[in-house]
Amino acid sequence: MSLVGARVRRGPTLVQQVYDALCKDLVAGRLVPGQRVVLDRLAAELGTSPTPVREALARLIQEGLIVAGPNGRLQVIDLTPDYVLDTFAVRAALEGLAAELAATRMDEGRLRRLEQVINEATVALGEGRYEVYARADAFLHRSVAEAAGNQVLNRNLTMIRVHVDFILGYSHRSAGDHLRASHAEHLRVVAALSARDPTGARQAMEDHIRGAGQRIARLIDFTGRIPRNKEG
Repeated sequence: MSLVGARVRRGPTLVQQVYDALCKDLVAGRLVPGQRVVLDRLAAELGTSPTPVREALARLIQEGLIVAGPNGRLQVIDLTPDYVLDTFAVRAALEGLAAELAATRMDEGRLRRLEQVINEATVALGEGRYEVYARADAFLHRSVAEAAGNQVLNRNLTMIRVHVDFILGYSHRSAGDHLRASHAEHLRVVAALSARDPTGARQAMEDHIRGAGQRIARLIDFTGRIPRNKEG
């Protein structure tokens, strides 16, 4: 089976296209934890020369998604409980800062829309409509990052997001207890934003993400028989 979902087009942004394709493979499970990465094979799958693949892999190595294995060969990072918890600890620090900034910078229109979306998710969770929760979750985190208005912070959030999505691909995202706990935490984040409380917003967001990381680490099967559920 092909590793790559679609061949990339040649052009001035070829390295970026290759990087994006490899990230999609990581998130979708076509490149799995611990899998050996062979440059020439990837180039053939992508329909490119080895050069842009080498440059894209160098970026993934720098970001920590591709590592050198015991024999020096490149491989996808292993999925371990420590990796999950470490990733979410960093995410908590970054998004906690974003929430602190957003508490005073988010405009009233976006805040009212956020409150509406989160309230709709409350109803949807009670009815078992987890896809509505997933959209609300994405809207909350995106709205906070955008309202923070810090481009350096956003670049770091973008980089950690690939790790987060990679992890979420191996978690039971529709597990009811996890989603209900996360939603309760979302409500506390939105309440702090609505109160224009920077300290409270930061604490609520940090607590939410750290808690989510701990729950997700418990939901992942680290034995290798890893279920894939991309909801959320």
